[in-house]
Amino acid sequence: MRIAACVVGVVGALVGIFFAQLLVTVSMVLSLASSQTGDVELGSEFFLGAGALLFFALGMAGAIVAPIRAALGAVLLLISAVGSLIAILAIGGPGPTAITGSGQALAAVVPYVGSALLFIATALAAMELRAAMVAPIASAAPAPVTEMPPAAPAVAAPAQLAAAVPMKLLSAPSASAASTGEIEPGTAFDALEQSGEFVHVRGAGFEGYLPAWSIRRS
Repeated sequence: MRIAACVVGVVGALVGIFFAQLLVTVSMVLSLASSQTGDVELGSEFFLGAGALLFFALGMAGAIVAPIRAALGAVLLLISAVGSLIAILAIGGPGPTAITGSGQALAAVVPYVGSALLFIATALAAMELRAAMVAPIASAAPAPVTEMPPAAPAVAAPAQLAAAVPMKLLSAPSASAASTGEIEPGTAFDALEQSGEFVHVRGAGFEGYLPAWSIRRS
């Protein structure tokens, strides 16, 4: 899209510059030819043609910038297209007093072709800018969440404390966890899941964690 906007914009600007330069030149020649004293009195067609020439030159700059910076190129192309169209409409097309014959038909068609191409180039640059803005949004879409199957419930197995001395019942599977009581050797309980070096145990009136080495499963 950027290359297309550049090519179409350059062609439109060149066509418009040709028209504007033709109008400026013809206006100066006619003003000089119609002058009785030799002084050139420039009419409104000259100044409008010069304004159109500047707008078409701005369109050329926008077309060149579009492949590098689509936003700036689109703005310059839009200003050029609107400004040149306003200047051409203000001129109203060269009348028979300005240009006659085949030149009149050419001058009536060429300026509008240039502005139309600039509008097309503006649309192409805007489409490229929109595509560049939508792409990051699409890539930032969250990835689908994969549902994990529920974990199987812990199976309780009969066990007893095989240590020779009472063991502290821990509130968490960590050696630094707070103690919730002591379990006497030979106490029976249910051994649940194992977390690292500790086993989750549950018995009559107590529940917590004991070292795995101190438990003997039945």
